[in-house]
Amino acid sequence: MKLQLDWHTKYWKQLKEELEKIENKSLILDMFYEELKDLTAPYEYNLFKEIHEFQLKNNLSPRIIASMRTLSKFQGGHALVKKIGNEGGALQLKSAYEEYINNLMVSK
Repeated sequence: MKLQLDWHTKYWKQLKEELEKIENKSLILDMFYEELKDLTAPYEYNLFKEIHEFQLKNNLSPRIIASMRTLSKFQGGHALVKKIGNEGGALQLKSAYEEYINNLMVSK
């Protein structure tokens, strides 16, 4: 049986979260978990960058993710809302986005 590995990012993230729950992972599972973290991190970073730039472009505060209703009012907002939804929604991304913004402010 051929293993399908061309998954949507949300499935890789779900697998990563399932692996996080396992205590005393074997070395191979721990290595796989670290690879999954590296695989999913760039996508989150790019999404956060996209949210940040979108909100700046549309004169919204970049400090927090605007409501989905507010984002949808602007051109390209529906696509961004869909991407946020695919990652679990704004509430799920809130703390990681705020950390991204804090790191962005420190590096400037």
